[in-house]
Amino acid sequence: MDIAETRNAAASASGSVAFSCVVDKDPFLIAQCFVWLYCLTELKSLSPAQIFVHHTDIDNREFLDWLRSRGVNLVQIGQYDERSPYCNKLRQLRTFCRRKFDHVVLMDCDTAWVGDAALPRRAPVAAKIADLASPPEAVLAQIFRAAGVGEPDWVEVSFPADEPGWRYTDRSYCNGGLYILSGDIIAKLDLVWRKWANWCLKRPHLFGDFAAHADQVSFALALREMQLPVDHLSLEWNYPLHLPGAPLPDVTPQILHFHRQFGPHFEIQSCGVPTVDRTIDALNKNISAFLGKHFINRMFWDLRYKISPELGSGVGSRGDILQQKRNWLGYALMAFEDKRIVDIGCGDLETTRELPLTRYTGLDVSRQAIDIARAKRPDWQFKTIDANGSKWDEGDAVVCLDVLIHQTRRSDFEGLLRRLIAAARERLIVSGYGSPPANSSGIVAFHRPLIDALKESNAFSEISILGHYRDLSLIVADKRRGGSEAHPNDIEGGDYNEAASLTPRPDLLRALADLSRDTFGFYTKQFSRALEYPWIAQKLEAVLPGQRAVDIGAGLNPLPLFLARRGAFVDCVDFHPLQRAAASDASWNEWGFFDYGRVHPNLRSHNVNALEFAPAAPVDIVYSVSVIEHMPRATWQALLVRCRQWLRDSGRLLLTIDLIPGTQFLWNYSEGQEVEPPVVHGDIDAFAAQLGIAGFQPVDAFVWKDVPKSRTDLLFIECTAR
Repeated sequence: MDIAETRNAAASASGSVAFSCVVDKDPFLIAQCFVWLYCLTELKSLSPAQIFVHHTDIDNREFLDWLRSRGVNLVQIGQYDERSPYCNKLRQLRTFCRRKFDHVVLMDCDTAWVGDAALPRRAPVAAKIADLASPPEAVLAQIFRAAGVGEPDWVEVSFPADEPGWRYTDRSYCNGGLYILSGDIIAKLDLVWRKWANWCLKRPHLFGDFAAHADQVSFALALREMQLPVDHLSLEWNYPLHLPGAPLPDVTPQILHFHRQFGPHFEIQSCGVPTVDRTIDALNKNISAFLGKHFINRMFWDLRYKISPELGSGVGSRGDILQQKRNWLGYALMAFEDKRIVDIGCGDLETTRELPLTRYTGLDVSRQAIDIARAKRPDWQFKTIDANGSKWDEGDAVVCLDVLIHQTRRSDFEGLLRRLIAAARERLIVSGYGSPPANSSGIVAFHRPLIDALKESNAFSEISILGHYRDLSLIVADKRRGGSEAHPNDIEGGDYNEAASLTPRPDLLRALADLSRDTFGFYTKQFSRALEYPWIAQKLEAVLPGQRAVDIGAGLNPLPLFLARRGAFVDCVDFHPLQRAAASDASWNEWGFFDYGRVHPNLRSHNVNALEFAPAAPVDIVYSVSVIEHMPRATWQALLVRCRQWLRDSGRLLLTIDLIPGTQFLWNYSEGQEVEPPVVHGDIDAFAAQLGIAGFQPVDAFVWKDVPKSRTDLLFIECTAR
């Protein structure tokens, strides 16, 4: 049964014309209908009361709501017959039996009225003869004879083929993209067309491979029975863009019939005919501007993922940018692998598909994207959502990449951000603009810097930009507990944010802080460690599974955990007398001996003097974070020799060393006690000389001065074993 969802009082004044189409849930049809409606309302300035959109099986509520907002007549229909979706167009006539118009124009969704000429209304039926003889002459003649209506009234098709049997069709066999019908024939045509459609659908053997044309053949049979002549329209009124190699004339088109010559950015594809292509170019520019004002998320992304899935969500979802986003997300979610992850706008899953997550739910407005994503990770959960209406699941971490930028209205941007903040129990990982983009388009918008919006929400204690791609920033914001629930030695939110803005690798800082808090209950509040640990991690980021490392003076730090997760084996050497054997408590800090073997099988701890330690086999890496300077000079000199003995040739030595501020001297205190005078303890030159004596070749070295909240400057050194 046809159900009118929106009822406009369509006037029956002299000269009144109704325009109608049928659309179903196919993303192509929905996108084409968007263009069709643009042409009628914006280019032709038709009243919404004249426009009828008949729809069946559409589950895109965002698109339906947009149609309602445009004020057009929205008519829900059922399928005519599951054997022929093209016969759904017959459902339109019943609507116009109840409404009186002088003329009714039935148009396919893939038509665009672009010309300035007046609509031809010279006969009861106006249409363009079919483009091709399809079905061919023999098949059509067989159908007409079986129908008992005699031989077809043969006329040449628009693009006749050279071979016999493919040049002619019946005079009433027209291209179904445009039928202009006199209003006084609608009621009878509704009955007769249905009769012949049912007759054709019951006789597929007559059609052979051409059963898809039952709607057009039945239309021709109906006109034959009603003895209605057809005013054959010129090609300009139904200009086909889907016939490669056809001799298309260089004329000014009135209505473009573009079929599926339609790209993922809502652009109609050119055909190589100069005048027509100029028309198409102008139309595409207008469509782009209209799309910017009326961006319908699901419509856009369903089309993109249906016809060009290789594009993903755009330039930022493929190539080097994709790999960088994967890396950032891997670090940001390292501590959430067994927690609840909700990904808003998961798209085709290319960014997250390789992450070792066990409780992932992907949400997207595009059903096409969800189908693609589900095929890639059938072990994960996926749901389609409405852009504004659906209730989202909460997650320990919520991810939302490249979605906020497509909220073209400020209210939608603010509303989406509020929902993201509310859904994130612990962490929000989100991307957006920090400033107006250099390369803008109609489908993206800047409203205000995203990081400012997150700060102003007062929902987060730690907010850091992990990186930039194109004009976007990827931000991690944490709702970490503070006050009495925070560990006394944990870095404060403000200090963390400052460190994240200083370190070249805030993504590694995020991962290391998470590992440390999960293991020890805190990430040390000593500010310099927020610079040193990420530097070491960056240098060792490419460590290979099975490589061996030694951490000198390990204490309680996240670097062994970071390396172990990447497959390395680490010997953690620390001679501190304080044993951190029990579960973490408020007294813990980064000092002390910790048995790392309790938390990962790749880790072994040794409570021995480093000079007495001997690894079981040559190692690939030795590193130490602000330890060596706390030893007397004779000790650190001997230790450098030992490090070279442990390392295989070309092995790496990574050190961070405290310096007396504003000088070249190594820091000469250990736990508040002077080790030896600075001139005895040594400076950078002395240390470099000893590295050479021990058998090391410098690779990288620099000093970080004026470290916030620190009594020292920092020396960073990377060497290889000669």
